[in-house]
Amino acid sequence: MTGDVLLGVQGAQSASNRGRGIERYVAEHAAALITEGRSSLAGLHVDDQLPRPAFLDSLWPAPTILSGPPGQGFRLYHAMSPFEELPLDRVWPVWARRRGVGLVVTLYDLIPLVYPNDYLVTPWLRTYYKARLEMLRGADAVLAISASAAEDAVRFLGLHPERLVNISAGCSALFRPGPAEPALPGLREGFLLYVGGLDRRKNVDRLVEAWARLPAASRPQLIIACRPEPFQARDLRRLAARLGVAGDLLLTGLFSCTAPAGPTSCPPSTKGSGCLRWRRCAAERRRWSATLRPCAS
Repeated sequence: MTGDVLLGVQGAQSASNRGRGIERYVAEHAAALITEGRSSLAGLHVDDQLPRPAFLDSLWPAPTILSGPPGQGFRLYHAMSPFEELPLDRVWPVWARRRGVGLVVTLYDLIPLVYPNDYLVTPWLRTYYKARLEMLRGADAVLAISASAAEDAVRFLGLHPERLVNISAGCSALFRPGPAEPALPGLREGFLLYVGGLDRRKNVDRLVEAWARLPAASRPQLIIACRPEPFQARDLRRLAARLGVAGDLLLTGLFSCTAPAGPTSCPPSTKGSGCLRWRRCAAERRRWSATLRPCAS
């Protein structure tokens, strides 16, 4: 690659992102840029102290992979996940801050800033997060993954709208038609699927309460697909039992899934692009079917 843009893909390497949205977004975004903008790329920058990103082996054309500066010529560093809990020099290297090199960052959300009492609970976290916010404020451009994230950047950080671009999120080729028969024990035909975490802002308790109020004759089975902590699974089952719907709630744990066959629920009070992406996938591929399989891990 002989272009002038270097992509920092550390977000696809960190253990905290493994199997989560940021890892997938970084991988899919990088792959799209390689396909559509290959002539503009100098390469992908990886952290040599972290595991090699698995998605690199599937990229074609194969990009240039660097763990250090690419030499002369590159003019823009793109930090694709600026809030990694790594030293700043590993997220935005010193050599990428020299005169004449611009900085672009991807902004997924500002949830810790919106809910500081839930997320910024230690002095270290508050200091670390404040420093990364200054990185956003100083960036030449901020690529928000949703209109909500862009609006929050203006509202909470005072960024000028001209420095923000809502690049949104696409529907990955990973989501494709699958077998018509479900493979998950206990899954019934006609279900409501929730996919996501169980943070308080996700409003899953409210989802269960609202779902329980549906008429029993027309109430679908509720599938909550995530990796809950033991206390979270216990509390959800207790809530369902108290509401008299325990027999219609199914907690799957982690699973592999081609796409949802039934309706999906997205109740969070604050979110980046997840809700919009599910709706877009559903609209584009209405006849998808699901294969839900518990993961060994």
